[in-house]
Amino acid sequence: MYFGAYRVWDRFRNAPWQRIVRLGLVPVTMGLVIASGTVMARAADAGWRAAAVTIAATAITLATRLNPLWLLVEDFKSFADAMANKLAKEIDVADRSAVGRISSRPSK
Repeated sequence: MYFGAYRVWDRFRNAPWQRIVRLGLVPVTMGLVIASGTVMARAADAGWRAAAVTIAATAITLATRLNPLWLLVEDFKSFADAMANKLAKEIDVADRSAVGRISSRPSK
């Protein structure tokens, strides 16, 4: 399908209607991108903190020329750090309870 559309588009490369079609597709494409972003944001925003992160990421993306992938990378790094800290605390708690169980065993 894409190949066929490309061939037709290329064949009529200098046709005056191509500019009109391109200019007409810009708002349609922008609307689809914004609508899909809105759907994803609503699905991901379970609480006020997640909504605040989404709003901040949107503002940074619109105010700068920063690629949104960098925001995702930073978000993943902070998420991984938080998960590592939580896991370390759980391991520490498990180690302490294991030591308590071992020391409280009656000796033979």
